[in-house]
Amino acid sequence: MVDLVRAYSKRSDLCEELATTLSDLDCALRTDRSIGPTSVSSTGRSLRNWRVSDRLTETDINTLDVDFRSGAPKRVLAERYKISESTVKRLLRQRRVRLL
Repeated sequence: MVDLVRAYSKRSDLCEELATTLSDLDCALRTDRSIGPTSVSSTGRSLRNWRVSDRLTETDINTLDVDFRSGAPKRVLAERYKISESTVKRLLRQRRVRLL
């Protein structure tokens, strides 16, 4: 903890955020210990589906495949489907599409 505070001590704006977060965490731990581990950074954010299978349907993947074969760049497909370019490559490789 001391190393963390030392790293933040030169930036007062970050130090204040750290103090607020520590206070929130301490308050949460004191009020209810039955909840279990939680992430302080995730409060107020929407839940995110991390697996590609949760975000893309089989139809989406088929369309991605067809679009790539018709000349759409991997970068454009990644932006369109809100996935990384490496995920586009992996999906295409799984379908045995020859990547250039």
